[in-house]
Amino acid sequence: MQRIHTYIFGLFVLVSYWGCERVVEYDLPGNTPKLVVNALFCKDSLLRIEVSASAGLDDGAKIQSIKDARIALFANEVQIKDFDIDSLYAAPLDISGNPVANIASTKIYYFKTKYHKAQSDVVYNVEVRYEGMNTVTSQAVLPLPMRATVVQQPLNESILVDGTPLDRLQFRIDDNGNPQNHYGLEILALKPGSGDAPRRIPFFSGEKAFAENLVVTSGQHSQGVFYRPDYGVYFSNSKFVGRNQLFEVYVDPEYMTAQYQLRLRLLSLSDAYFQFATSYQRQKQNANSPFAEPTQVYSNIEGGLGIFAGHAVTEVDF
Repeated sequence: MQRIHTYIFGLFVLVSYWGCERVVEYDLPGNTPKLVVNALFCKDSLLRIEVSASAGLDDGAKIQSIKDARIALFANEVQIKDFDIDSLYAAPLDISGNPVANIASTKIYYFKTKYHKAQSDVVYNVEVRYEGMNTVTSQAVLPLPMRATVVQQPLNESILVDGTPLDRLQFRIDDNGNPQNHYGLEILALKPGSGDAPRRIPFFSGEKAFAENLVVTSGQHSQGVFYRPDYGVYFSNSKFVGRNQLFEVYVDPEYMTAQYQLRLRLLSLSDAYFQFATSYQRQKQNANSPFAEPTQVYSNIEGGLGIFAGHAVTEVDF
């Protein structure tokens, strides 16, 4: 198999913030360039679509960002025509998040809607054409945001994990009963009045729902798992379909002081987004092990590579 490199922007952990570039590897027969289409979009946000051409090792893993692709985007079969093009310079990072020394910063072009914002329960179809390459297509439907509430509780409800005290936070997810709901979870720390952007923080939890799709094996203890924010926490509703489910997580007591405001960020993920996020986790984890089997990142681009998927967000402060 010829290993082909492409680059995606994303959240994330994947899932949430633009401006970070990652290397994502796909194992494909041959060395024929393919169109790569990447769009991870959120409810009530503008849609941004990045188009590039894959590059094999024979090309020095240098991607070709495409600014003159022809994109047709439809919402419930009605074409969206308010596209604009923008660009930025991005420094490539390897699968572990380290700078790639032998690849210079690349100018990345992306297409974005001027006015149209993504909505739940709308069927989005995209078709991308570029001269000399196969036309590619994909479809996405954003899930509805799920209701989340925090549980007020006395301070100093804590546990010890290997002698380290951690304070408890509780919240509920009101699942709507769809047996294929998928979620992402982030705990954010804000410093009120500082002007600093919220940052994701690690947390500890013994919740079985979180561990069901666990990829990262470090940080496991008899009482539960330390979840690192750079890997993301993705889980399904298989253990609480249609229920208003209580969850517990534990954080460093430093974040429970008046210096910080904590926020729950619950992501409702489409099935494609969930498969992409978890397969990316596996690739990132396996990249650090010489004995692990290579993992191909999930793609839902017919005829090409990449991901076209969406999510909705619910945020609530503790």
